[in-house]
Amino acid sequence: SMTKEEKNSDLSSFFTNLKVYGASIKEHLETRLNQIEDISEDTVNGKIFNVYSQIKVNTCFYKIYDILGNPEQKEIYEARIQELTQEYNNLIA
Repeated sequence: SMTKEEKNSDLSSFFTNLKVYGASIKEHLETRLNQIEDISEDTVNGKIFNVYSQIKVNTCFYKIYDILGNPEQKEIYEARIQELTQEYNNLIA
């Protein structure tokens, strides 16, 4: 029974304001992405898993910004996903 605008407003509020263990969902995702990006893997399998994990977290941001109608942020994450996908494909080749 909610309008699209109301749903987007609620999602935006949950994403940026809802606190889980003291941080918003956005902050948790950003922290997790930073942690994954900072890991230096020595093995090919480790690098593959790391890049795959980065793709998944960036995809979360991409989908959220798509739903929220934020094309600038969506494009940033889309470009990052494309870069990581190319890196992933090179690693598994």
